Amino acid sequence: MPIENRNLLAGTRLVANYKKQRYVCNVVVGEKGEGVDFVLEDGTRHKSLSAAGSRVMAGQAVNGWRFWSLEGAAPETQIAAAPTAANPPRTTTKKAKKLIFKTPNQSGVAQGKTKWFCSACLKSFVADGDTEPQVCPEGHRIDDPLNFGGVGTPEKEPEAPQPVAEGDYVIDSDGRPISQDEAPAAVEEEEQTDADRA
Repeated sequence: MPIENRNLLAGTRLVANYKKQRYVCNVVVGEKGEGVDFVLEDGTRHKSLSAAGSRVMAGQAVNGWRFWSLEGAAPETQIAAAPTAANPPRTTTKKAKKLIFKTPNQSGVAQGKTKWFCSACLKSFVADGDTEPQVCPEGHRIDDPLNFGGVGTPEKEPEAPQPVAEGDYVIDSDGRPISQDEAPAAVEEEEQTDADRA
């Protein structure tokens, strides 16, 4: 809480929290018996609260009247955050998301069947009756707690096809099939095109 009364008396203790550490500053009589000085715990003596706060903050400029608080005064954040009987603290619970939904458009579906959509595998499927299915044909549960749709361990991604005999083809980076004979030339051509773009 910022200091409002700027007429601090010798013997007053000031506190500040910076980077999860508490600092103390004592107000003492000035060196020549005039005014006050501010002494930190490390023994350094400062002519202003801003200089003392700057020392704590490794040389950064700071408004000392806002940085320091009177010892025993409640910080602003604690006052503002204190719940009252009229304003109890809010508690939020995360609602579980369902992975399987009934599709809004049921046209073209045979009578006695219902079209559903699984947001885990992003596929539609038709089930008998109007009862909500608990699992899609791919095996995703309606209440999958991870909401990623994976059942068990994730499948290993298939490796890119490797040419094994003459006449086989490979897929280039743009998804086009290239025969084994064309592959080296196509790669060089692609590299040249990429270099021209840069």
